[in-house]
Amino acid sequence: MIVLTNTTPNEIIVMERLFRESGENDDSYEIPVLRIPEWANSSAILSYIADGSLSLSLNQTVISDVNRAINTLKGIGPKQVENLPQAFAAKTLPNGKKLFRRVIGMSTSVNDSEVTVNHTVTYANCKITGVEVIGAVLGDSCKFQVRDTAAGTLTTVPFFLLNEFGTGVFMAKDFHDFYSEYDADLFVGLVVRMLYTPKDTGAARDVYFNLILHEVV
Repeated sequence: MIVLTNTTPNEIIVMERLFRESGENDDSYEIPVLRIPEWANSSAILSYIADGSLSLSLNQTVISDVNRAINTLKGIGPKQVENLPQAFAAKTLPNGKKLFRRVIGMSTSVNDSEVTVNHTVTYANCKITGVEVIGAVLGDSCKFQVRDTAAGTLTTVPFFLLNEFGTGVFMAKDFHDFYSEYDADLFVGLVVRMLYTPKDTGAARDVYFNLILHEVV
């Protein structure tokens, strides 16, 4: 059971549903199971969850972490998990090794200048298949890179640029998914770097990232 609740002093109208002010009757709504995929694909819903206007509860337990709340909503709908190795399930590769899905959530505050967001791989071997960006506004752009380790394992140069798999990519408003039809191999110490250039909106705001990784064990 997934319930969304208005946490603001103002009414919210989204998906043809009125959420009364926080604390009033009808400030919450239980999403019908058959409509969860539809709600999970709504950029407006994801934006309200990302900025805290709507809180999400699963089986009467409030999920306070924004990334986990969004992933919970998306993960319930069968459309989002179709043909993907699930979080605690394994896919066996031809060489006998197993593939486990690992999703890494990060966030940063942006204003009017480029921000660097780094994730250092902690798995001995893994694959990356995509990145999700939550909270973007139209005009935001991002570079997606893979860089050498701090020791320069591959090039002898610390953090040397190995590959830029997205250059000046403009973000979709509120929610952007950046997926590849094939995976790329990473190993411990390599750095996934995102150089995020926000459109100047006159105020600081938060942007959230999910790295879609798959550990090879």
